[in-house]
Amino acid sequence: MLVLEAYGYLWVCPSGQPRKALFAFPEFSQDGRRIVDCDGIGVSVSGLRMVENFLDMGHFPYVHASYLGEVPQTEVAKYDVSVDESADEIWATNCRFYQPRTSKAATTGLEVQYAYRVMQPMSAMLYKTAFPRPGEMDAIGLFVQPHDEDHITAYCLLSYFDDTSTETDLIAFQHTIFGQDKPILESQVPKRMPLQLGAEMPTRCDAMSVAYRRWLSTRGTSYGTVR
Repeated sequence: MLVLEAYGYLWVCPSGQPRKALFAFPEFSQDGRRIVDCDGIGVSVSGLRMVENFLDMGHFPYVHASYLGEVPQTEVAKYDVSVDESADEIWATNCRFYQPRTSKAATTGLEVQYAYRVMQPMSAMLYKTAFPRPGEMDAIGLFVQPHDEDHITAYCLLSYFDDTSTETDLIAFQHTIFGQDKPILESQVPKRMPLQLGAEMPTRCDAMSVAYRRWLSTRGTSYGTVR
């Protein structure tokens, strides 16, 4: 078993032979950013379902009302999805969504620019407009620790431009968002992700989810899936 310490966590490769080096996270060491570990939240669901939820903008106005979205501004504008073959990562770019309160530092609503990145089946990043610095992007890492195929701990790591919020406030804001997602995730049936074609019907706003599932299938991923 290979163990690597990076970004404040221990990364484990049970086989001892990783397919590639651990993903780059340059924002972790960038000057001027706040690095905040928001600790983990236990969720009774597949880690793959957790990541897919993290990639979904369509649920913002309904699950995270008054924070990440609000009715009637529910449309998910068309965005671009691509696979970086050299890094074996998925990217969603040119994403945008109106949010009443994009982060703890936000004091007004804002059309937020987003980018999503999936580096590993259970590791993903979100880049979003930094409220105090509109020309910069905050980074949020989601790192999932599976305990078995139906139970996980989801860890959230912030790399923020925010000189005003306390660390406690930053953590509390993320726990509020995760706490809203938790009952939705745990009510999903099945808890594991079905990868077979036609098992669940996507819509236009699910382009990132479709690409993620296709990427998992191409990799031969079975852990956490319906088999």
